[in-house]
Amino acid sequence: MNWDPLFSAPNPIPPHAIAAILAFVIGGLQLALPKGTLLHRGAGWFWVSLMLVVALSALFIPTTIPVFHIGHFGPIHILSIVTLHALWQLIRFARAGEIKKHRNTALQIYFLALVITGLATFAPGRIMWQVAFGG
Repeated sequence: MNWDPLFSAPNPIPPHAIAAILAFVIGGLQLALPKGTLLHRGAGWFWVSLMLVVALSALFIPTTIPVFHIGHFGPIHILSIVTLHALWQLIRFARAGEIKKHRNTALQIYFLALVITGLATFAPGRIMWQVAFGG
């Protein structure tokens, strides 16, 4: 692995990617850890904070899709807005004791905003492709 392409990328790409990688790891641990514990709550708040960094910083990354964009905003930016709303719902459900909705929302955010979107960052020519495979 060569991290130089990531760390030489323009802002906010490096903090966005670092927060996403940390959120992926912490989120994976959250899925495996016992629920309702102090550790779960603490790690959950840290994860939500990371996801806020991911979603907000993504709004400042220009789209690379050559069609269907307005200024630097493209279709992927809709996911940032959806993620911000889902994070608010996640907290609201937990506080209301609606644990099933809280769990489902957490899973949706993790898989849609981190796993699926994260896999797309490994497309040939993208920065994470360069980090992982060189070139």
